[in-house]
Amino acid sequence: MEFVEGGDLFDAISNSSKLSEDVTKQYFSQIVLGLEYLHGLGITHRDMKPENILIGEDGKIKIADFGLGNFFKEEEKLRTACGSPCYAPP
Repeated sequence: MEFVEGGDLFDAISNSSKLSEDVTKQYFSQIVLGLEYLHGLGITHRDMKPENILIGEDGKIKIADFGLGNFFKEEEKLRTACGSPCYAPP
């Protein structure tokens, strides 16, 4: 287990009036690269939300909470429901 000094993305968004465009771009590109890496390994997170994106003191993003994560194979559907109800579409 690792302690990440900067808290999570939800708190960063809540505690500021808005994130700057430059910071937002940095976070977004790191998230996309992280997900691309995971998907290349056949791993899916399945619960991406601001609370599961941790921010280090150096501004580096860490994807956390793989409790609903799963391995997948190309062209095969996963059969289990998952996700956070507050973030689910109606």
